[in-house]
Amino acid sequence: MRKIYIEILWLLGVFALALIGFQLMFDLGDLRGSSDIDINIHDTYFVINSYDFFIPYFLLILMVVYLARIILHRFQNVVANAIFLLANSALLFLSFSISCIILCELRLDSINLAIVIFTLLLLLLEGFVVFKVFRQVCNRRRKRHDY
Repeated sequence: MRKIYIEILWLLGVFALALIGFQLMFDLGDLRGSSDIDINIHDTYFVINSYDFFIPYFLLILMVVYLARIILHRFQNVVANAIFLLANSALLFLSFSISCIILCELRLDSINLAIVIFTLLLLLLEGFVVFKVFRQVCNRRRKRHDY
């Protein structure tokens, strides 16, 4: 039960870190202007609220923090592994949907290619972590049956 409280504190800490970083980046940084981000594509004017960027930003911060935690704990913390896999899966879903839109338009300029490569790297990272967690579970079961 103590591990779950520790994970809740870690989640709240990461949320606070992401919120502070987001506020610094959008309210005090160069992206301030108005509270919206304006994009002009093919004579169509899109206005995106800056808070719509918080979820991918939070998922990215969560993924990086929990990647460091599971590597430092050598994939032993099951709850941290699950949180990382959920955050990585959500970020993978977001970047995969953006990649599909980019590939459907067949416009592979440098920023679009970076998003596609980022999606592939997230997929590889997800597979690696699942492999390591599965290997840990198999090793634990093997050690239990050896005694």
